[in-house]
Amino acid sequence: KPMLVKGGGVGIAVPSAPSTILSAVMINETRLAAVSSTGDRVIAELDFARGETGTAVAVSPDASLIAVGIQVQGGSGELRFAKLSGGSTLAFVGESLPMPSPPNKLAFSPNSTIIAVGEASRRVKLYSVKDRTPVLGGGIVHTARVDALAFDSSGTRLASGGMDGSIAVWPVLSDSEPLRLLSAHRSGVTGIGFADSKTLVTSG
Repeated sequence: KPMLVKGGGVGIAVPSAPSTILSAVMINETRLAAVSSTGDRVIAELDFARGETGTAVAVSPDASLIAVGIQVQGGSGELRFAKLSGGSTLAFVGESLPMPSPPNKLAFSPNSTIIAVGEASRRVKLYSVKDRTPVLGGGIVHTARVDALAFDSSGTRLASGGMDGSIAVWPVLSDSEPLRLLSAHRSGVTGIGFADSKTLVTSG
């Protein structure tokens, strides 16, 4: 049956493989919430500090790590990571990564080694999950906020879609230029994904 999470919703993420840890993670402006592996109840919540606003969420394929986008006072952003421990406690782990603008979309690579960040400031960035350091790939091709991100099944390509209606396919761990389609949609791109190695599906 439907579940209610205090504060409404900004985003939701589900692990790509069956998990005994959790079935979904939801984020709104004030908190993060984890849903049980059976999908019938909220098992843990993490409240953000005063002056912080939740903007984006992603969960690793095995559900062992959660990426969280935060807008902080002044309009800048942070990328943080959280874990569910003991089946009932959500907590941030490791150092946060400061950003000039808030993360608007997040995506883990299939092997969980890279996190992709689509910023409100139009930039796509890639980071090592282990080291929390930038890796090759990404940049600016969109003229407005990044609203969609997806890795292909091999983790060697990342697709992004912007509020300006454009899409790009970036080579991962490479500084090569992306493939671009500047007018994929008349309005913004709201969803993107690889149907197979040769087919990209978008919505907008």
